[in-house]
Amino acid sequence: MSNQLRFISTVIYRLKRRFGVPVQLVKRTSTSVDLETGRKAVVKAFINVRRAIVLPSRQFREFYYDLAFIASAKNFTYGGHLDPDERRFIIDRKDLRGWEIEVGQWLVHQCRRYDVKEVSDFEDDRAYYVLAKQSIASASGEVVSVSDDFVISEGVET
Repeated sequence: MSNQLRFISTVIYRLKRRFGVPVQLVKRTSTSVDLETGRKAVVKAFINVRRAIVLPSRQFREFYYDLAFIASAKNFTYGGHLDPDERRFIIDRKDLRGWEIEVGQWLVHQCRRYDVKEVSDFEDDRAYYVLAKQSIASASGEVVSVSDDFVISEGVET
């Protein structure tokens, strides 16, 4: 069993060295609203991963129906086509320094925001296997930091 675990660690290391790209993990830690001005303050925590393995994307066409089509089967109705992008990421646990990836967080890769949809663990908690879907309508949510060595929380007003 230890040979298999060593093999998995070696494969993850080699993939990171050959195909690793920088990715930023972001999560919302708290939100507050000023009742007088109506401003919302969002506090985000993030961590920069220097080398994450990004697998090829899968694009597919989705069609969203309007409410009239769902309510009754009318002859003429409106809808819209959308081409979302799904990506799979492999992130080594050593690179996260205690950070736990959960559904509800998002990744920023090449200035595009990907919402985490599924998280799986590799054998013996060596790495995370993350399925993320591109969020087209929202801003990337990328947070700029001075140093990549620390987990920093920053308050942002929107």
